[in-house]
Amino acid sequence: MPGIRELAKTIFPTQTNAIRNRCVITPVRAICYHAYDRGSGPVVRIRNFKEERPKRKKAASQAWLHTFVRHCAKDGIPHVAVLVLFMSQTGARVSEAITLRWKDVDLVGRTALHVKTKTCRNSTRWLTDQLVARLFKLAEGREP
Repeated sequence: MPGIRELAKTIFPTQTNAIRNRCVITPVRAICYHAYDRGSGPVVRIRNFKEERPKRKKAASQAWLHTFVRHCAKDGIPHVAVLVLFMSQTGARVSEAITLRWKDVDLVGRTALHVKTKTCRNSTRWLTDQLVARLFKLAEGREP
């Protein structure tokens, strides 16, 4: 279908090819396959636009983390600082960090167990002394 690619360029003239693929090519392809499955049309092959490889993201620098933690302390939100440090030091995803529960954290053994991960496997993360100290302060006075 030669018109589909031109349609994508018309609808999204300044966006990347990845957006054109995701928002136009993939839905149209799904409709065409559905029509074929129902016997309403022939098999149609629609090629994706060529996508550039995504640029590798850099981790936050130690200076940035230090400044962020200081601002969190100043603003009275130490739990956010712990969350960011936890992700930085353990490589946890945001979804893994926010679903972590106190029952899965062993401050004495310096480990945290991720029960629900993206890969559907349990994952043990090792905690640094700095992180254990901050988690200990947060855990004081909280229910398990």
